[in-house]
Amino acid sequence: TSGIVLIPYDVNNYSQRSSGIFAEAIAMEVPVIVPAGTWMSRQLCADNYQRIAQAFPKLTPIPGRDLHLVPDGTAPVLHNPLEVRWFALGEEPRFIATANCPVGSVQAVLKLTLSERWFAMARIIQRDASGVLLSLDNNVLEVTDFDTETDTYTVIDLQSQTSSLEIEVRNATLLEGEGAISISFATLETRIEDFGAGEIYYDWTEIPHLIERIVEHHGCYAKSASRLAKGFREFHSGPSFMKEIGI
Repeated sequence: TSGIVLIPYDVNNYSQRSSGIFAEAIAMEVPVIVPAGTWMSRQLCADNYQRIAQAFPKLTPIPGRDLHLVPDGTAPVLHNPLEVRWFALGEEPRFIATANCPVGSVQAVLKLTLSERWFAMARIIQRDASGVLLSLDNNVLEVTDFDTETDTYTVIDLQSQTSSLEIEVRNATLLEGEGAISISFATLETRIEDFGAGEIYYDWTEIPHLIERIVEHHGCYAKSASRLAKGFREFHSGPSFMKEIGI
């Protein structure tokens, strides 16, 4: 039995297609690594978002007056989730959110409501009190159902010297209404264990690091995979498929 299953499928071919290997791995409670923008990554996101959403109300929200939003970009509003391919890098709709981190925070969680997109990109920058760059990470925010609004959640582990966050969200425009975007912070007592049933990569160069992370915390990932296993064993098997189509 494999300890980790890497599924480096082409995004263009598997944006809507399911994967038998993915279903079998989850059914056997084996953590997976899959590309962003695929049916597989949306299965992982759906589980992650539900888990984080349950813990989110327990965190300390940053007051709206302390969350600064700056619209940016030159492109019009997107109406097709695949239109992002038509823009040159830097021309897609985007906005920037900045916030100061409360003293004692070890983790930040970004909540962003997306609509009419398959995904958005978030560039997360951490700075110290002097404004010096501490880290820069890219993250993919994926919807779980294009036909509805999706509350996406991104867990950000803060460095010990982090004083402020700057988050640039690309391929997204802010929805109207309170709560479309918010940032909450966790202390050591309220931090979220950010281990899902696997990891999602945007660029193949991320894979070695993700493998190391799963190996280090393999038991936590396997435990998360076990939550999904029952559903995949039940709904992604031959007998259940035959039952669904009435045979």
